[in-house]
Amino acid sequence: MNLDRYSDNFFQVNHINGFLPKKSPIAVLPKRYSDLQILIDDMPIKKANGENGLLAEEGAIEDAVKNLKNYKELVKDEDDVFINQALFRAYAFLTSAYLLAPSHFGFQKTKKYGKAHTILPSQLAEPFVIVSKKLDVYPFLDYHYAYSLGNYVKIDNAKGYEWENLAMAAKFSGMDDERGFIMLHVDINQYSPQLVGSILEFLNSKNSNDVSGGLFDTEVSEDDISSGFIYICKSKSDKEEIKSIADLYKIGFSKDVDNRIKNAENDPTYLMAPVSLITYFECYNFNSNKLENLLHKFFSESCLDIDIYDNEGAKHKPREWFVAPLHIIEKVIELIINGTIVNYKYDVVNKMIVKK
Repeated sequence: MNLDRYSDNFFQVNHINGFLPKKSPIAVLPKRYSDLQILIDDMPIKKANGENGLLAEEGAIEDAVKNLKNYKELVKDEDDVFINQALFRAYAFLTSAYLLAPSHFGFQKTKKYGKAHTILPSQLAEPFVIVSKKLDVYPFLDYHYAYSLGNYVKIDNAKGYEWENLAMAAKFSGMDDERGFIMLHVDINQYSPQLVGSILEFLNSKNSNDVSGGLFDTEVSEDDISSGFIYICKSKSDKEEIKSIADLYKIGFSKDVDNRIKNAENDPTYLMAPVSLITYFECYNFNSNKLENLLHKFFSESCLDIDIYDNEGAKHKPREWFVAPLHIIEKVIELIINGTIVNYKYDVVNKMIVKK
């Protein structure tokens, strides 16, 4: 299936990205748009420094917009889709804030929503329309480019897409309830690659009998020989230097998983601590050494670097623990099983699988 029509180079809906952007959105506009960025930062009811912002004071957003430059000529020349998305997000937030400010303050006074502004100043309207046309979307605050999926900022780049680790690039209230509600949508969509992958598997099949029972299942014949199980486990170590690492998983291969992990607390391979078995996948006609080499090569930049001492005091360096989101690891295992792993690499910064 040709997936080109499902991409605008910001989003690329497939089994790798799901419904999330190809990489993290730009958090701060380029310096040439500094006045626009300052206005976005000053707009929330509560700013990042805890002070009241423009939306905390009636008439403040209108006064600030009056002094804003019209960036329409600069916007016309932008050809980077990630910059255009960040501009769209900024103008979408400012447009909504400006138009609805009188309605908001009317509600605060009377508990009834008053009239909104009916005219949008040209310094907002003109560049907003231009950048909307570039993205081929309508000029209003939408869900994917502006409010949620194109508005997240990782608080700690070493961690995942859990909402607790996500901030908003643009915001209205600037409070945790807004962040929690909106960033939860990004959290949910971190699992969308699996959903999209299973749908594509179905659509690519010649008929329903060609579709496997799950993402990693394949039809097994009596001639196939079980090689063992790929398994994923998580450490239950109480050591701070281990338990503090988000998305830390061991990927192993064994013919008897339960027996392999039952003595984990005495095995440096398992960080001298019990483990929780997360999931496992049975493999057929598979070379275990090949699996190990593929995993180490693919996740080489995210391999855990730690010294572990066994009960005799000998030092060990376990090499099968990786820092990567669970859905990424599961996807890599699928790519290994279907033989397409050689076409991809791991972007350790953005925690994404990308094409070579």
